[in-house]
Amino acid sequence: AFSRALAAVLIKLTGQRSLPADPAVREMIGKAAPLVSQYQVADGGTLRVQFDRQALRRRMDAANLPVWPDERPATLIVLVDPAAPADVARVPAPDAPVTDAQLVLDTASSRGLPIALLETPDGAAGAAEDPLQVAEAEAARVGADLILIGRRAPVSGSAAWRWTLQDGAERSEWQGDATQGVHQLADQLAARYAVAAAANSRLRLEIQGVGSFADYGRLQEYLRGVGVIESLGMSSLRGDSIVYDLVVRGGVAQLRDALALKTVLVPVAPADGVAVSTADLVYRISSAP
Repeated sequence: AFSRALAAVLIKLTGQRSLPADPAVREMIGKAAPLVSQYQVADGGTLRVQFDRQALRRRMDAANLPVWPDERPATLIVLVDPAAPADVARVPAPDAPVTDAQLVLDTASSRGLPIALLETPDGAAGAAEDPLQVAEAEAARVGADLILIGRRAPVSGSAAWRWTLQDGAERSEWQGDATQGVHQLADQLAARYAVAAAANSRLRLEIQGVGSFADYGRLQEYLRGVGVIESLGMSSLRGDSIVYDLVVRGGVAQLRDALALKTVLVPVAPADGVAVSTADLVYRISSAP
């Protein structure tokens, strides 16, 4: 049971579905039991297992496995289903088959994806053929970073889904069932955000607009919680600007992606006539909420 639990955790932490089945990887990670910090039997006989985070991380780094930090982009998943009722919330019977919506939720949980789910009948977006406009409004309401739209379509006599991922100005498409839609999303995000320890690099980060001790405290707390930052130290302080020396898991792209997941820091573009900073990235701290 501990071994199965560890396999589930590795999938979430690395973003790679096939990794736990690799004998070489399991040998490098070692036995699961020494990594267990506590466990308990829940209702229904389910075993809940908690692992020692630091011990597991050390083993993963020693094996040079990719690590996907806890902060992850939130995704609004919209299921456009011609058969979905327009005005009635469905409450399945205890013995009813698992719905595609439940499969989406369960698969997202197994991959560690933060999602919000919206089911809508086909045509609910009004005259617009593409429900993206409705999805964008809902994504803004729930604070989602990405939008994944699934449209049900018959393929070879069985129900399948056509998936469209909207990530800013970028769009990608694929086809598959409810679980494959979420797995493909997780695979794409993991390829972008999960980085192995061997890819560590040193970067300089300048933060402008730090005008008070409250700003400094908020900045320090935030930076210490950014998963790709392995260590940080203040390099220089001038006026309201602080320059940090960082060890980052990955490089500039990974740090930029991680900082974009929150609104604490806003990127600063170089202005004409202003000396270029020696830092790799320059940001300004946002106003306190």
